[in-house]
Amino acid sequence: MNADSKILLFTGQVKSKEVVNPLAVFNKSLEDALALQNSGELNGVIWSTWEHEEEEFVKTKLLQIPRGLNFTCISQPSLEDNGLGNIKAQMSTFKSGVCLASEAYSEDCLILKSRPDGYIKPDFIKKVLNFDYSLHGDAKILPHKIWTPWFNMLKPFYLEDSFFASKASGDRK
Repeated sequence: MNADSKILLFTGQVKSKEVVNPLAVFNKSLEDALALQNSGELNGVIWSTWEHEEEEFVKTKLLQIPRGLNFTCISQPSLEDNGLGNIKAQMSTFKSGVCLASEAYSEDCLILKSRPDGYIKPDFIKKVLNFDYSLHGDAKILPHKIWTPWFNMLKPFYLEDSFFASKASGDRK
């Protein structure tokens, strides 16, 4: 296990109201992830989703997982109660992915959380994965910094949660 491991964690379903072909976006993201892995910038990819998504996309090979990509799909049964705004469903897939990353890589591995229908350019992924996430000083609520593309200063802790990066040890809190 390596504390310097860098993981790309996709959570949720391959669907989108905003994206015309979310499956093509996900396939492109996996292709880019292989290039990042081959260049040493990324150690692996985890997709945490629902059983019906795994059956529809992984088992039928609609999801084109590049040969050589360190890819793991973890799926779970659908929840009866997804919670207001799907919060329970979103947290469930996120927690499962973080637990797997912690076990398979390291408690302190860096996780860039994304969505299957969200595309991040590889150069930007490299930047985010190479930020300094350490905190200095004694007053620490979390053990490491969290990167997020935006936040609302008027509503503390109102963060963009489609994409963010942090250490697994902080994510588990």
